[in-house]
Amino acid sequence: MPLSYHFERAALCRLSIEIQSASPDSVAAWLLVAARRLAGSLKFRNLVPQGNGVEEDEDTDDVVEDEEECEQRGSFELPCFESATAVSLNLGFLGLSLPAAGVCSRLTKLSLSRVRFEGPWELGDAISSPRCPFLTKLSVRYSEGLTNLTINSRSLLRVNLRGLRGLRRLAIEAPALGCLIVSHCFYFGHDQPVVSISAPQLEWLQWLDSYDPSSMYLDTMERIDRLAPFFFIVYGDEESITNNHSCVRLLQHFKVIETLILSLLYPEGLDNCSYLMDDMTMLPDITNLHLIVVANGHAFGASIFHVLRMCSGIKMLDLKLNIQQGNEDDEEGREQRGSFELPCFESATAVSLDLGFLGLSVPAAGVFSRLTNLCLSRIRFEGPWELGDAISSPRCPFLTKLSVRDSKGLTILTINSRSLRCLNLRGLLGLRRLAIEAPALACLTVAQCFYFGHDQPVVSISAPQLERLQWLDSYDPTSMHLDIMERIVRLVPFFFIVYGGQDSITNNHSCLRLLQHFKVIETLVLSLLYLEGLDNCSYLMDDMTMLPEIRDLQLIVMANGHAFGASTFHVLRKCSGIRMLHLKLDMAEVKSSFV
Repeated sequence: MPLSYHFERAALCRLSIEIQSASPDSVAAWLLVAARRLAGSLKFRNLVPQGNGVEEDEDTDDVVEDEEECEQRGSFELPCFESATAVSLNLGFLGLSLPAAGVCSRLTKLSLSRVRFEGPWELGDAISSPRCPFLTKLSVRYSEGLTNLTINSRSLLRVNLRGLRGLRRLAIEAPALGCLIVSHCFYFGHDQPVVSISAPQLEWLQWLDSYDPSSMYLDTMERIDRLAPFFFIVYGDEESITNNHSCVRLLQHFKVIETLILSLLYPEGLDNCSYLMDDMTMLPDITNLHLIVVANGHAFGASIFHVLRMCSGIKMLDLKLNIQQGNEDDEEGREQRGSFELPCFESATAVSLDLGFLGLSVPAAGVFSRLTNLCLSRIRFEGPWELGDAISSPRCPFLTKLSVRDSKGLTILTINSRSLRCLNLRGLLGLRRLAIEAPALACLTVAQCFYFGHDQPVVSISAPQLERLQWLDSYDPTSMHLDIMERIVRLVPFFFIVYGGQDSITNNHSCLRLLQHFKVIETLVLSLLYLEGLDNCSYLMDDMTMLPEIRDLQLIVMANGHAFGASTFHVLRKCSGIRMLHLKLDMAEVKSSFV
């Protein structure tokens, strides 16, 4: 009995279909049956092998299809889904013509991908309010044959148009639209398409495409609070200048934007390229800046500084860097990337910088008068001014959260802050002196900042309100002073190695000495590590002779395939008075490169 017989007899709430290299007739038959019975959502995917025999990935942005091959796949007419609430079709570039009549009276979500549109009826007629009165989300991606798209919808809240190469006319009238994405739909440098968009409630605009106000009309869009224009090419030729004009013109359309997402792109080769950043002469008045730099191995400090100079009044900065494509990340390469001085963000409340080991010097003067959160990652610190001077209370009077991670060149860090509540120092190998005086500090993490077995660094920490301490690092009380810390409720020391040699003993001493510093701890998080190979290794658990008086124990055992009962029992014997035990066992073979 054919499968379609069962569909004819049953109401369907959810249907998902995947077919390998489906013909238009078979797809039409399946969808016609689904349209009659479906009262919920449909997801249909036609899996078409590529030239290399690999099935196409529906999330891939780059779609290159042979036009003649697409036409040979044939076409069919889409039925009207009168009762469906959501429809998602990936047709593998089968031809699709739209129904001349019919109302999708319950449809709220429609996604069309890899479609070869054919006439005579237009997509806009089928999806506008008269025929889709409750449609809220529309996505049309990586499709062909769509030269004219006119949408008039009172219900649409989100529209995503991506990879519709050859689109010549786009008109949208959507009074409730809140989010619009237009990406890779128009050809750069060709006759400009005609665009008209009326969306008075629009809040989020991502326009990764050509933009020319002489033929593209965007209404005032006074409610826009998040804008992502096309990337700006830092070095380039005449074609790059055309690209950049689209970015600059869109930025000029807006006077005030709460959040701007700006991408700077360096081409791989810079031969015969001109520096183009001077063409960016202004930015809207922005509150939050997300700056993305795709550097492709080139020094990029000048372009970043150019942008930051134009928006010194921002309140939040998030800087993300993609440095290299296949380049060695050695010390010499890092130094060649150059450096710059961090400007003083007098009005910013939060700053996050991931510089990809670009050199950074802190400003000698200036007050970050509103800054509360600061995150610094992958930075190569350079003098002469110290980070501690810039982030202590006189210049950061309201700083509450500070994170410095995976950075180089920071040998001395002295922090004196009355406001700091949470401090995270991670991966600062080479730190020789750490001094913290923070009367309000409640949470402190220090991880992989000091070298084991080398001359001990000097550490002094005064934090009488500290409640949570995570010390995943070397610890020697002869040169490291922690004050009494009577309010500590949660302690996480460095892991303890169960079997090992002399290096492991040195590691374990840091764990044990920190445990001995405390008499009573409410919650202890203790990790036991088994190395992969145990040849010529001694059993080291007997060195653990005592634990603080604890209430809750979280015991993590990384066994690497070894039997671990003895070590676990050893720990439990030392804390028989616990009220809560959480035991986490990891039996997999994990690398111990951090030892």
